Amino acid sequence: MDVQSLIQLLDEDEKEPQVVQIQSDPKAGGVQIVNEKGNAIMMTGATHARELLSMQVPLYMCLKLLHQGILNKKDRYVNMLRTTKFFFIPVVNVDGSALVEQHWVDDGKIIDKRKNQSPTNFGSCGYENSGVDINRNFGIDWKAQN
Repeated sequence: MDVQSLIQLLDEDEKEPQVVQIQSDPKAGGVQIVNEKGNAIMMTGATHARELLSMQVPLYMCLKLLHQGILNKKDRYVNMLRTTKFFFIPVVNVDGSALVEQHWVDDGKIIDKRKNQSPTNFGSCGYENSGVDINRNFGIDWKAQN
């Protein structure tokens, strides 16, 4: 995937999180992938709808990895690409973030919305507090499933 395709993917108006995977590709002139241990790093942003700036961190790290590892071929970054898969999800809470952005466009205000737009408790909690707080529903004791 070239950088322009990456930008277009991240610009699409979707209701599902977009996942960008970066890994070196020897067929495309990249370096040999040595990932026998299954090393992987996932970086996420915008888990809470109102924290729009947090999506910049995974985007910055994604672009830095591409720039330093692919364009500049710096050993440290080339080695990271050889040994590790990277997954970037700049916006986890897609629908909640879209609502906050729409309010900014319409009213010039950032609403205090953390949760997604799930209809859970929509009527009883009020507009800004309805939905599910995504990070409060993560599993615990994550283990590889064999």
